[in-house]
Amino acid sequence: MRRFVTALFFAIMLFSCFFITAFASDNQQKKVVYDRAGVFTESEINGIEAAAKNFYADSYADVYVVTDDSFDAEDYQGDDFRREYGISGDCIVLIITDNGNNNYNIYPYGKCYSKISDSEYNGILDDPRVYSNIKSGNYSEGAIRCIELCEIACRPNVRGYVIGAIITVILITGIFVGYTVYSYKRKMRSEKYPLDRFARLQLNLSRDDFITKFVTVHVIKTNSSGGSRGGSRGGRSGR
Repeated sequence: MRRFVTALFFAIMLFSCFFITAFASDNQQKKVVYDRAGVFTESEINGIEAAAKNFYADSYADVYVVTDDSFDAEDYQGDDFRREYGISGDCIVLIITDNGNNNYNIYPYGKCYSKISDSEYNGILDDPRVYSNIKSGNYSEGAIRCIELCEIACRPNVRGYVIGAIITVILITGIFVGYTVYSYKRKMRSEKYPLDRFARLQLNLSRDDFITKFVTVHVIKTNSSGGSRGGSRGGRSGR
């Protein structure tokens, strides 16, 4: 029993370490901003990287901001950017073109694509702080606002994780309690002794037959004035 409890404890600890390592490790890409158009200052890049770090902490996905002045945002898409730099996995690519029209677009991939609905996608692109800032040339503020809205849309379902954790704890507790009850019941049951193999026992059929019976009658004579009474029977005797 003690060995089982110890093994269960270490199993839970290993599972917890794996869970924390898988979801809390800082595997975010080293580079967030690809400023080909040269429109960001160093402080603006730091602000965008801070927003990207918050995005990763909430969604465990990466975000990239690309600027260019040699093509339109629809001519150079997120697939082109990912192939060029060998980027894969869950991420969002924001492309901004500084070529006179200041177009922009976002490209979600992986779980980000499945989490952002069409209405949320259009809401992010049409958000006043995103649209007005980018169209006016304030790219950093527009990019940060876009990342914040994507973070809200891709935020994991905390309720689902809590329910899953509760179910896991209930299952582990049920297995532990069931094994404990089974162990005690097993100790209370005695092992069966194989009489047919190690004991010599013979049983013979015996019958008692009732042959006859004897009844003795004693007559008691009395001299009472009231006359004599009839005889009284004694007890039964013998077989």
